[in-house]
Amino acid sequence: MANRLIKPEMTYLQKYVIQMPPTANKRIPVTEERWKELNELKQAGETYDDLLDELIQEHQRRQLAERTREVREADSEELTPLDEL
Repeated sequence: MANRLIKPEMTYLQKYVIQMPPTANKRIPVTEERWKELNELKQAGETYDDLLDELIQEHQRRQLAERTREVREADSEELTPLDEL
C-alpha cells in the first residue's frame, strides 16, 4: 500500500459578537435600611453589580452545599449502591 499524504481537517472558527449596550440600567427598589446594608458590604471601587454578583454566587454555593448535605444524610435505602448500577 502506497504512503498517502493525509491532510489535516481544516477547522473554521467563526466568531460571533453580540453587541450589548455598555450598561443596562435597571432599578431595584430597596428600603433605606437595605441600601445602607448593601453599601456597608460593598468594597471601595466595587460596583453594586459586582456586589450583587458576589452575593448571588455565595447563595448558589450555599444551596449546593445544602443539597450535598441532604444527599449525604439521606437514608442509605434511598440510594442505589454504585456496584448495583
